[in-house]
Amino acid sequence: MSAQEITQCVYSDLPAGISQSTVAAMTNALGFALFPSDRNLFKLPSEFGEKLRALALTHPEMSFIFDLGRLAKLGLNIIQLRAQIESADLRNRIFLCNSEGQMSIGTRGFIQALGFPEVVADVDPRDGFGGLKSLSDWLCRQAPRAQERVSRLPAFLKTVSLTSGNEKPRALVQRLSGHCAELLTADLIKHIEVRDRSYHLKGYPTCFLSNEACQYLQQKFRLVETQALAVGNALQALGLIYHVAHEQNFANQGLFFRFASSSAADQLPALDVWHSFTTQIEIKDRTYLAKEYPKSMIGSEAVSQIAKQWSVHRLDAWIMLHRFEQLGLLEHVTRDHGMIDGNFYYCLN
Repeated sequence: MSAQEITQCVYSDLPAGISQSTVAAMTNALGFALFPSDRNLFKLPSEFGEKLRALALTHPEMSFIFDLGRLAKLGLNIIQLRAQIESADLRNRIFLCNSEGQMSIGTRGFIQALGFPEVVADVDPRDGFGGLKSLSDWLCRQAPRAQERVSRLPAFLKTVSLTSGNEKPRALVQRLSGHCAELLTADLIKHIEVRDRSYHLKGYPTCFLSNEACQYLQQKFRLVETQALAVGNALQALGLIYHVAHEQNFANQGLFFRFASSSAADQLPALDVWHSFTTQIEIKDRTYLAKEYPKSMIGSEAVSQIAKQWSVHRLDAWIMLHRFEQLGLLEHVTRDHGMIDGNFYYCLN
């Protein structure tokens, strides 16, 4: 294929390592040119949209791949990204990943409701029927002629190194279990006993024991204990499981954990929930131990507001807030911990 035949190019800013290497292999196989990343694009979050539009105008054949976790660290959550990219045509040229957080049905629907056509957890050559296929299909829609080269993908993907000095949680789960994190969580839900439990006369509904999950991981995937613990902690880091009191890391002990999944939450119109929540929750300046926290809300009140308005259980309401937090839309005022259904202060981003 001559240089003249390459008319499509891709701008990718996925995390360095397996994800970015996978994109490089895919674009090469399909005949796309991989555009070098431009750090100037991210210097000022407030100017991101303007710079992206300028880049898109200069390269009308360019498609874009961004990771929401990386954008959030730069000060751009999905709502802010949508506000800066008003053009539906430009949004349709953006493929999104959420490699550092969970990707539930509800989360995916929420992002697509904002006008972004494709969003996956991550792209990994070992996950051919997940994000990898979604990206391949999307690229072929950008340039239909690329479909003729899809058969080249397996050979090119074999060149991707699956080892990394700083292995991300998703890559670790994929390597040790052979499943993406969400599929592994769904498998655990089917095979681990989830029921109401109590400790010191206090009830904890719908939870499982972390040691039972650890033992299942060892038996199902032939892992040693340290590997099973690494998988469990990776799922916790991705927000797919959590300690009922938000105090413990996953361990081979009888600790109470929950799955951060909910069919009831998946059925809620997440974008409508977000809009109604942000307009109705009480946000005001608050004080704790003589320190002021401006424009904040209380975690338990936020849970109550969603539970009441949408007629769902508090755990389902909490999961909605947990997902919003995972997308960088809200956070604890001192960033000490995640969303808790308690007397803790949070602010909107």
